[in-house]
Amino acid sequence: MAATVVLEIFTRYADGQPVGAICKDINSRYVFGKTKCKQFTTEYIYSLIKNRRFMGEYRFGDVVIPNGMPAIVSEELFNKVQDRLKNHKNRKEDESNEKE
Repeated sequence: MAATVVLEIFTRYADGQPVGAICKDINSRYVFGKTKCKQFTTEYIYSLIKNRRFMGEYRFGDVVIPNGMPAIVSEELFNKVQDRLKNHKNRKEDESNEKE
């Protein structure tokens, strides 16, 4: 997968765009024949934006090496995305608790 697509996904999510809209747009503009799936899914995008390797963190078993590989996104952008994910999760949990 091209680094430019990964960076675009992180940036758009950090800017507040919904994953479904990002997924639909990426699938309409790109063809990824060598990926495991022929089209992106929302689940795939969620797993991608949680993956610390995109900010350069290399992990092998219990060994974690910061900057152990080239970073595609900055730590600042990665953390902004993680904050939004956390807030989104908390909002969903709050909504489900209100329904009970």
